[in-house]
Amino acid sequence: LCSKITEGLGLSDTLGAFVGGVLVAETNYRHQVEADIAPFRGMLLGLFFVTVGFSLDLKLLASQWTTVLPLLLGLLSLKAAVVIVASRSLNRQSYASSLQAAALLAPGGEFAFVVFGVAERLKLIPTPLASLLVTTTVLSMGLTPLLASISAKAAERIRSQRGSSNVSGMDKRSEVDLSEIKKNPQGFVLVCGYNAIGRAVCELLDAEGKARYIVFEDDPQVAAH
Repeated sequence: LCSKITEGLGLSDTLGAFVGGVLVAETNYRHQVEADIAPFRGMLLGLFFVTVGFSLDLKLLASQWTTVLPLLLGLLSLKAAVVIVASRSLNRQSYASSLQAAALLAPGGEFAFVVFGVAERLKLIPTPLASLLVTTTVLSMGLTPLLASISAKAAERIRSQRGSSNVSGMDKRSEVDLSEIKKNPQGFVLVCGYNAIGRAVCELLDAEGKARYIVFEDDPQVAAH
């Protein structure tokens, strides 16, 4: 339905499918939809990446690599800088986490193909420019695994150097807990969420008495119980 509406408005039917997916994702039926498409998820992902591969114009890349390379570096640098600033200032994430988020979000996304396709169809950008932008986006997506690997190693090095300094002087109890847990040669268990399941896991760990654990919970009322 959304595809027919956008196609009737002169836009891409792909844009309509994207909008429809966003709308369904915000409803209570999203879990049923996920279960229905689960058997076809691998096939659809494979089809998507094959389509992305076909979008790469090798002739254009060979003839205009002096233009593609600066565009690629500019895209990665600009998006990475925006993500790092937003993570540090708005969400107050650590530098290591901000670096990893920037590396994962710096490449172009699949929505770029929709935007460039619509812009080309509406004659907002010429076809050669659309091909240039699509090629740059595909190359940036291809660099995602490399960027993720490099950022993970860099973040691990930063965290190992800082140790427990992230909570030093800010949360005395967390600082003491971390110092006690670090003394345990067997490490510790990380429990994400102190809901009913999280509390049951903690009770099992307490009953065993062999493993130390840390619980992450962002709701103060839930954490207080």
